[in-house]
Amino acid sequence: YEELLAWTTEEKVLTFVFEAFDEPWKGSPDSLEPEKHWGLFFVDRSPKLVMRERYAELVKRAS
Repeated sequence: YEELLAWTTEEKVLTFVFEAFDEPWKGSPDSLEPEKHWGLFFVDRSPKLVMRERYAELVKRAS
């Protein structure tokens, strides 16, 4: 995430988040299928590492 953010900022590339939550029903039956894991939050709505680190204060308040 940090590398992507740095690159898009430096290159002035418009970037947006496509999915807020993981979607385990997408893609193949393989549990490691990348398409299932694009969200910023796990399927149970708990924040992934990038959200916990970048928005620690919000995560703390929501707990």
